[in-house]
Amino acid sequence: RRSVWFRRSVSAQRRAALPGSGGLSPPSAALSCFSGAALLLSLPLVRFRRSPFCLLPALCLLCVVLCCCSLLPTGLRPLLDWSVIMAASSSSTINTNPTEIGVFRTENVPMQVITLRLTKENYFSWSPAMTMGIAGCGRMAYIHGSNPEPARTSDVWHTWFLEDNQVKTWIFNSVSADIQPLILRKKTARDMWIVLEQMYGQKKTAIRTYQVMKTVYGIRQGNSSVAEYYGALKAKWKELDYHSDIPWHCPHDQALYVAHEWENRVFLFLAGLNDEFEGVRSQILNSGEVSSIEDVYSCVEAEEQRRLVTKEGK
Repeated sequence: RRSVWFRRSVSAQRRAALPGSGGLSPPSAALSCFSGAALLLSLPLVRFRRSPFCLLPALCLLCVVLCCCSLLPTGLRPLLDWSVIMAASSSSTINTNPTEIGVFRTENVPMQVITLRLTKENYFSWSPAMTMGIAGCGRMAYIHGSNPEPARTSDVWHTWFLEDNQVKTWIFNSVSADIQPLILRKKTARDMWIVLEQMYGQKKTAIRTYQVMKTVYGIRQGNSSVAEYYGALKAKWKELDYHSDIPWHCPHDQALYVAHEWENRVFLFLAGLNDEFEGVRSQILNSGEVSSIEDVYSCVEAEEQRRLVTKEGK
């Protein structure tokens, strides 16, 4: 009986003319205008066919919806369902926007942006790494000085104070324990940055250049991997280039000097390798033309991987 009644009701619904259907089929038009009421009515009509009193709540709800729809303009009626759906979905959605104008957000802010710690000897590796970390968090203005402290009566002073102290925390947590007391009581992040640059970033100091040069010529692979050995050399080469910043007047002469310098560094890299790489070292030197340092490193690293795979196979 229920199925027969349901089919008859659907047929009657299809024959009925619904105002404002916009070319939709009667069931679709009914759902677009009274989606909540139609869905609520379907269950009571099917389940309680023999008890008409159970239909009273649903009929009351239908009357309310019809009255509301009649009061709305024609162009807004199709939007009724979407407004209800969007309101329900927005109530269960959490706003994850990390930034808001005039508001400082502390969620997901790291206490440390790099793992490398500044010592008295690695400033020229630490400085670019720290710069990348701070820039990735959007706080470069606090160490470059382009965002000075505003007046304390300003509306943005509290935000500036919180963000500047966050940068100070990053710098403080990324230096060694013996350097931390030297910058602890500095007023701003910019002051911290300047002090570290003045102490460890000075160019063309003879004693520092001598120390770097001595370290470069003393580096050997030893128990390190090829990648670790090459990384240690590159770090010292960058520091050496920083100290020997020659003001060239002829670009052609500069290019010749740079090419010659990198050729010497290829020889230095090959000389520091372990004896197990004698085969690939001889192959590179006997090729006639010295390849770039990147190509040489790639060949040596491939040989290291081949040896590791061979050992695992045994």
